[in-house]
Amino acid sequence: FRSQVIGTDVPFNVVIPEHCKEDIPVVLLLHGHGGNQNHWLRNTPIERYAKTYSMAMVMPCGQKSWFCDMKYGEKYYTYITQELMEYVRTIFPITKKREKTFVAGLSMGGYGALKIALAESDRFAACGALSGAVDIHARFALGNRHEDGVNIWGENYLDVIPGSVDD
Repeated sequence: FRSQVIGTDVPFNVVIPEHCKEDIPVVLLLHGHGGNQNHWLRNTPIERYAKTYSMAMVMPCGQKSWFCDMKYGEKYYTYITQELMEYVRTIFPITKKREKTFVAGLSMGGYGALKIALAESDRFAACGALSGAVDIHARFALGNRHEDGVNIWGENYLDVIPGSVDD
């Protein structure tokens, strides 16, 4: 998909059970820091879950953005929550109803899922964070990823994002 928000082609996967024809409930699945849009397909029985529960699964690539609009980088939050979801709904019969729209993620994707669900609660009915990486201070300041934190949230990110291993 050629994203206007990101400014380049970006990959994503969609799984839709054959028997589903219209107004299909949808789960936006976000990968972890070391993964990509293929993580769910390769490491889980996601196709079976989609078929069993009659749900579409949308799996975007968020690179290492933490699914944020980065201070010094791409705007993955806007791309995923607005551009991609609108595009997917134009080519597949996926619901626009809040009560049938969900978001979930693993680790970094868990952080993204929580962020999206809380900020877009008028569009997402529920959220799942599997081993959600929510302690930014421990992950970045203590985990030798300070430069990544600056690129994502800006120079003063440790002052603005609550929580710390000392709290």
